[in-house]
Amino acid sequence: MRRGEMRVNLETELQHRLLLTPKQQLFLTFIGMPYSELSEFIKKQVEINPFLEFEQGRAEGFPEQDVTDDEVHLDRLTEQLRLSTDSEETIKIGEYIIDNLDDDGYFRKPLSEVAAELKTSVKKVEEALKIVQSLEPAGLGARDLRECLLLQIERYLGKKQAIYLIVRDCWQELVKREHQKIGRRLHLGTADIGKETEKLKKFQSAPLKGIFKRSARRIIPEGKVIREEGRFRVHVDERIYPFLKINSVYEREFRNPSMSAREKAFLERQLKQARIVLKILGERQQFLTDVFQEIVEYQKDYLEGGILLPLREKDIADRKEVSISTVSRAVNRKYLDTPSGLLKIRDLFSGTVGDSISKHFVVDRIREIVGREKKSLSDREIVRKLADGGVTISVRTVNKYRHQEGILNSYLRVASQPLRAGR
Repeated sequence: MRRGEMRVNLETELQHRLLLTPKQQLFLTFIGMPYSELSEFIKKQVEINPFLEFEQGRAEGFPEQDVTDDEVHLDRLTEQLRLSTDSEETIKIGEYIIDNLDDDGYFRKPLSEVAAELKTSVKKVEEALKIVQSLEPAGLGARDLRECLLLQIERYLGKKQAIYLIVRDCWQELVKREHQKIGRRLHLGTADIGKETEKLKKFQSAPLKGIFKRSARRIIPEGKVIREEGRFRVHVDERIYPFLKINSVYEREFRNPSMSAREKAFLERQLKQARIVLKILGERQQFLTDVFQEIVEYQKDYLEGGILLPLREKDIADRKEVSISTVSRAVNRKYLDTPSGLLKIRDLFSGTVGDSISKHFVVDRIREIVGREKKSLSDREIVRKLADGGVTISVRTVNKYRHQEGILNSYLRVASQPLRAGR
């Protein structure tokens, strides 16, 4: 089966939610693994399959390029998830949610988009998200700051507390510090509201901050981005395939006429699996090269120091005629070595703000401005700062993004610094 045919067949199977063949499952597994995991997987295959071997001198490894990066390890969250449910489908969705948490522990992707990518229902995504939100630390998996606080208040104080009602029913009034309106609505005195809102300082606006220690680990990029003849070209480093081969000794033994039928059947299965592993390794290298090249070509201005253009996984999926979930597997947890340094491939995707500027870019600029402020700036002042940097958007848009990202208004950034969500 040719590569193009296999890919079309794979996507047809996924779209109809039919059972994948072992070959298709292995293809999805391989493209979903970053190089470090793939190399360990192949080493284990060599140990258990007598037909697979590395060339002499290559048994322990291959040409590598290591760089150091700090990354939050979320293995503990996955362990908690597996202890919280027996449903494999829920675990699969939950692991996807955990993989897509941002640095602060928020889950920003629309549930309908997740359902489409995983070929499931929004209801099942909601159920999996609730389980993730039940894990430690409290507030994990929240979609915004309000939900993050509600999850923590519910766990530690209970839903009957006045502060829970204030955050749930009077969020806008709380953000604007309109205590009299809150009082009238909930029949509370101003002094009582002040005491209740003080409790918020005990909670985290970024549940993952300070919980999981960042530890240095070795990141091996999938390949390099090199400028050649005036354009960027992606070279996915193949450190395994050229050095892995079929063991000739066992292959000759396979033809031994004295071998029993049972032994021959076993070796036939092992030889078939070995050949599939070799084939799919080659498929992986070509597929990742094609996908990464498409992304890099689209974001070439960004790689040259310009702005990040709007780009979704769906855009790449449509161009390569594969499913969104396949593209998501291909880019997840993978890095490229670029002329400007190590780059997480997923960072090249962003939501749309306008025709030529991305939401990701604007949000980063807003965070930078707020992070450098000596006094709290109003949304209008942030708009002016953005304009100085060549970004023209409305006060309303700044207000919208600020709320989505959990950045409080200028009043509360002074009064309640612990509530401010940062990266």
